[in-house]
This record gives sequence, structure tokens and C-alpha cells, in this order.
Amino acid sequence: MTDEAIRALIASMTREEKLGLLPTRQAAVEHLGIGEYHIGGEGAHGVVDRDGNTAEATTVYPIPFGLACAWDKELMRLIGNAIADEARAMYELSGKKGWLTLWFPTIDPERDMRWGRTEEAYGEDPLLAGHLAAALIRGAHGDDPYYIKLSPAPKHFYANNNERDRSFSDSVMPERDKREYYLRAFRYAFTEGKALSLMTAYNKINGVPATVNPELLTVVKGEWGCEGFFVCDGGAFGQVANEHRHTPSHAHTMAAALAAGMDCFTDKAETVIEAARQALDMGLITEESIDRALFNILRVRARLGHFDARCPYKGDKARLCHPEHAALSLRAAEESIVLLQNNGLLPLKNPDNIAVIGELAGLHYPDWYSGSPPYYVTILAGARERFGEANVRYANMRSKVALRLGGGWVRVDGRGDVRTDGTGENRAEFWEIDWGYGAKSYQNAATGLYLRVDFEGVCSCLSERVGGWFVYELFWEDNGQLLALNKAPLYLDENGRIMSAVPLSQDQRTPQEGRKADAPSLTLEKETLFCGREHALELARGSDTTLLVMGNHPLICGRECYDRPGITFPPSHADLPAAFLRACPRLALVLAAGYPFALERGYEDIPAIIFAPPGAQGAGTAAARALAGDYSPAGRLPMTWLPPDAALPDIMDYRIIDAGRTYMYYRGKAQFPFGHGLSYSSFDYSGLIIDGEEVSFTLKNIGKTRSDETPQLYFAALRSAVPRPRLQLADFTRLTLDPGRSARVTLRLPASELAYYNEGEGVFTAEAGEYKVMVGASCEDIRLSALITVKEGE
Repeated sequence: MTDEAIRALIASMTREEKLGLLPTRQAAVEHLGIGEYHIGGEGAHGVVDRDGNTAEATTVYPIPFGLACAWDKELMRLIGNAIADEARAMYELSGKKGWLTLWFPTIDPERDMRWGRTEEAYGEDPLLAGHLAAALIRGAHGDDPYYIKLSPAPKHFYANNNERDRSFSDSVMPERDKREYYLRAFRYAFTEGKALSLMTAYNKINGVPATVNPELLTVVKGEWGCEGFFVCDGGAFGQVANEHRHTPSHAHTMAAALAAGMDCFTDKAETVIEAARQALDMGLITEESIDRALFNILRVRARLGHFDARCPYKGDKARLCHPEHAALSLRAAEESIVLLQNNGLLPLKNPDNIAVIGELAGLHYPDWYSGSPPYYVTILAGARERFGEANVRYANMRSKVALRLGGGWVRVDGRGDVRTDGTGENRAEFWEIDWGYGAKSYQNAATGLYLRVDFEGVCSCLSERVGGWFVYELFWEDNGQLLALNKAPLYLDENGRIMSAVPLSQDQRTPQEGRKADAPSLTLEKETLFCGREHALELARGSDTTLLVMGNHPLICGRECYDRPGITFPPSHADLPAAFLRACPRLALVLAAGYPFALERGYEDIPAIIFAPPGAQGAGTAAARALAGDYSPAGRLPMTWLPPDAALPDIMDYRIIDAGRTYMYYRGKAQFPFGHGLSYSSFDYSGLIIDGEEVSFTLKNIGKTRSDETPQLYFAALRSAVPRPRLQLADFTRLTLDPGRSARVTLRLPASELAYYNEGEGVFTAEAGEYKVMVGASCEDIRLSALITVKEGE
């Protein structure tokens, strides 16, 4: 459909019909052939049917942070294409009412290890994050010159790395940091990936809410050439007036947003439509403003094939969970695994007595942006499959306890109601799970169901699993009391039921009316009937090899809405590696985590440490195969792992240069540096040649194992008028070499990458002078280097 035809379509609409297309839940305009359509949905590592509307399983890939560990642009392109295939199938199953305009990838560069959403993004380097996201977007678009298979919306534009007060906080930064770091990560999605949509963030940027940020027009469209539409994050439209207090009304927000370039609004449809109606009546906007927004939206819908039958991309239910996608997911899981440390323990050769330890080894805990996979292989299941069921014993380290509140033993009746029993004859026994930082869950040993406290304040034992947007199954021990989800004490109501003293509303901040804030709290006593830690240590002492699986539940102790309390293991977990190393010298620490950890002193003594990002449906298979040496792990870290004593700036300090953030400006010694990752082979780099923008060298596998290697190209300005990175990533690739084989590798160093942002002139400037060009296996493992000279005016 031509642009002229789209404009004619809009001109044929009534004013009310136009208003009905501004919310993400777009109304049908039947007489013009425009069907009802929902803009939105998730696809970060596979299509997410969160509401279960189609009851379909979808292929699930590693978490985005894990995908970043693969450092593989071609892999990302293939995954984007596979996600689009399954989205097309869901589009057909939904009656063509959604699924083709999904909100991913999360490009926000990860400047701080504590950010709760670290699992959702692609690391701390804007070039790495940008190139990987661009490849994913290209794959999702497909290969047709006009029609697209799926339109991803990269997010959250921009400077969105804190969860505390995220709906009204202000991300303040100098212009250089903004241009060289935050905007740069998004730039590649549009200049290389040709993204046709964008989601903005909740926060302000230098005082301006992202929803009304004029850089949508001046930068994303004006400089980067985006030809699509912009959408705000869920509820962000209302936040401009309600939370940020930036505008006096929603009508004024609508005017400011349309003027800035916003096109589509993720909020209640009636709120959006009424705001636009009032803005028109007040003369704050014209109908032409709305026409411009609708043109941007409908132009993308036209390229998705919504208005004609010529689109070559048809939805096919057979593509859901297709075997090709399962194989791709397993490949991604294998490529994502990073061998952090290996003192000769790995690969494991025919072990016949393995102890697998840890809660995270035995169960599947999906993150909020995970779909429903057709199967999931845990690390325990993968180990048993690979090494033999009889050779693998397991301890999850749960202890069995009985709880006494206010002098009465906790019991659970047949309906799941939780009360106390003074005699103890009917007391319940619970398996206690320690998630860290005081967060615990309790599973009824008799029924397998978990204790929970909901927002009505009622304690019950009915949950089948720990998880969900609101994790009702969390409790905290504090000063002799057991606290519930909202960290409020428990009390007994007039019927003897256990209740939460301060039930909260759904925003988790506002107490409900009728709360019992002054109710007498119940003291906690706990009887341990079985010590899970001692049992696990005994199992390790009797094993030849121990796999200690540590990490994080993706919805506890760091996630969307909650930043991490610290960068180390929680205090109750911190001594586990040392304790299990004493119990079993052949110890492999397996980190099934969504973010980096600062490992405590003595980690160097652990024989092997691997980072095995979760999420993929075959995650356990990939980890077991890596441990066994069925392939050589070759993932690389997309983020610096700092030591426990690292002096971190405040999480709200958005400066990069002056705050010394990321590998580019951090002056301390990293625990594991950016780009780090070992393999079971060795590689030789030689023959460096720099010819214009091309940097070539010979890479040879000098080990005895077929393996991938990821050469990384860096540069540094040796003399500069302004602070420059100590080194900076310019390009990378991933390739496979058999033992003894060589390859000539060519990477690119575009002149534009050498430039810094000149704040005085408002342009990027490539300074004349000497630059050091470096090729290596990480930012701290440089194998080749040479000097180049940039002359004035080049």
C-alpha cells in the first residue's frame, strides 16, 4: 500500500474513528477494512502468551543476557526469524487481532550490575547491544523488500536502568554520555536493523518524561531515519501528569506527546481517547496531529499485510515449537554458556558419582518475559541424562521445619486455610526455601502446595509454584517475627486464621482500607526437623564430583520493579562455595543466573566455574553437555564482573565517564573482565594487517578440541582533549575452528567509531592523532596491536 493510499484511508475516517486508533487496543473501522488489532505483546526470548488466550506452547530461548553471552549476530538473526514465525502463527490463531507488533528487544545498555532487569538486556557495551539487537530485528522483519513478518519495538528509550521510583525518577546525564552511550545503543537498531517501532521508558531524561521526549522526532526520525511509529510503555501516558507532574492534565500530555513524535498509547483506551478528544476541543492539538500519528501506525500495519492479501508471510500453526526452533534454542543455550574458570576439572570424564546441589538445579522457574515451552530440561535432568541416572544424586538444600506463631503451631486444613494449633498434634511440616536477603518460601511437605498471603491479607496454602508478577509466596524472618509479602507482621483474626497486618492495593504501595496495622503481631519460633544444608554437604562428601548450582530465582531478589540489594551472593548463601569445596575438592560452581555476581574471596580456589544463563527450554541439556565436553563452551561476558569491594556509584548516577562506569572507564581490577570466556582449546592470533577500515589477522586453533572463538576488536585514543575510554569495542565475530585449522578474519573499524561527541560544537569529532588498534579474546586479553594515525580532516 502506498503512502498516498494510507493518507486517503485516514481521510475517509470520522474523527471518532481516528481517536479509536490511538490506543494500543485499536478499534476496528469496518467500512474501511481495518480490523480490530492489539499493538503489543512480548518476545524477548520467544513469543509470550501470558494470558493463555490460545493455550499454545512456544519455543523459549535463553534470557536476553544469555543471548548476549553468545556474541553471535547470525544466531540472533535466526532467532528473530524463528520468533516471527511463531508470532505469525499466533496472529492467525487470534483471529488476526494481534501478535505482529511485539515489544522487544530491551536495548538499554547495562551500566550497573544492580539493575533489577539485567536479565532482559544485552550487556554494558552499546555497540555489542546495538549490533545484537539489530540482527534480531532484521531476522524478525524477514527478507521481503516491502512486507515484514514481524515488527519488534526496541525498548525502553532511554536511560532506563533503575527500578526504584521508575515511574517518576529523572535520569540526569551530560550530553556526551547521552550521545556516546545511551543513544548509541539504540542507534544501530534503526540505522542497521531498520526498526519500524520503538517503545519509550517511564523515567524522565534530564527533566523531560520519555513519553514526551522531542528526541523521538529530532533523533530517531530526523537523524536515524525511522519510518515507523512510537509507543509509550504500559501506563506511561497517565504517568506524565499523575506521577511526573509534568503536565496539568492528560489532554496536555496528549498534546505534548504528539508534538514530540509519540503515535500510540499503552493505557486504558477510554483514557487515551478522552484525552485526545479534550485536547482537540481545547485547541491544544489539531486533527492533522492525529493524522500524522495514524499514518505512522498504519504504514507499519500495511507492511505487515493487514490491508491486502499479497503479503508473503502466512501464519502456520505447524511452526509453533517446530523441531528447527528447538534445535536453534539448544544451540543458543550452548553458545551462551561462559567458562569463567577452569583449573583442569573440566571437561568431566566419565564421572560415576556426582552430587548435584541447589534449589535452582531441580526446578524450572520462568522469568516474567518467558513463554510456556513445550518442555524444560533442568540442570539436574540434564546431568542425569548425560551422566546416567544412577550416577547422579541430588540435594536441593531445603530444610524441613515446623512453624510456631504466637504460641500456636501452624496447621493447614483441607481447604488450604492456615491457622494455629496449640497442641501441635495437627501441625504442618514445611520445606523451607531460602532465596537470600531474608526472602523465604514454605512448601507443605504433605501436599506440595506453598504458603501465600494475597492482597486481601489472607494466608492460605494453595499455590502450586513460587512466581508470578506478584510473588505471594514470599515471607521474611525479622526480629522474631514472620513477615508476609508486604513485609508486614502476621496476626490472628477473630476466626483464628493467619492474616497479614497491612494488606496492600495492587500497586504494592497503598494500604487498603480496614487494615489491621495495630493488630498484635505474632512471634515466630521454628523447629528444624531436617537440615537441608547438612544433608547436602554429606552428599558432597561422599561424591567424586560436586556440581553446586547457585544463582537467582528470576522473580525474587532482583527483577522488574526491584533492583538488587547487592552484587554479591546473599549473606545466607555467601559461604556455600567454600563450604562445598571443603566437602568435595572436585567442585564445579554452576551459576544459573540472570546477572553477574561478585564472588567472595577464595573463588580462585574453585576448580571450575561456569555461567549458565537460564531460560532456554534445553538449558539443562546445554549445561550438562558443556560440563561433559561434548562441545567446547565459548560464550563471552557482555558485562564486567566487579569484585565485592568495588566502589559503586549511586544507582541513580547516570554518568558514565565521570562515574567510571563500564569496562571503558572503570579503573579498578575486574573479577572477570568484559569479553572474558575460556574454552577447552587454545587459539593463536597472528599477522595483523590494517588496511583502511579493515583489520585482518590469522586465527589458528592450536589446541586439540574443535571450538568456537570470538575475536574482539578494540581501539583507544592515545592523546585526546577530553577523557576517552581506556579501550572501546569496535567489532567482533564468532567462528568455529577444528584443531590445527586456521582462518583469516577481517573485522571493521569505521572511522565514525573513532569519534567522540564534541559538546561545544554539537557534533561527533574524530580527533587527529594516534590510536591504538587491538585484537584480543577479551578487553584484558589483547593478543595483537598496532598504531594508526588519523590526520586532521580525515
